[in-house]
Amino acid sequence: MNHAKATDYTVVLHKYDGTIEEVDEWFSLGVARKIAAKAYEARVSVVNSPVKAIEITDFNGNRVQFVEF
Repeated sequence: MNHAKATDYTVVLHKYDGTIEEVDEWFSLGVARKIAAKAYEARVSVVNSPVKAIEITDFNGNRVQFVEF
């Protein structure tokens, strides 16, 4: 029997204007970290980006990882 990975994690973007943008999909932790890493690279390369923080949360809303600029 093949064990499926838990898809309990999502990526959340916090913007300077106070809004929060959440990805409307759930991923495994490894995939969520890859998405957050791509978002980080994109944020670093954009001048005057509206994103001030990138967060990975689990299904229960617990913070797993948080990076603030």
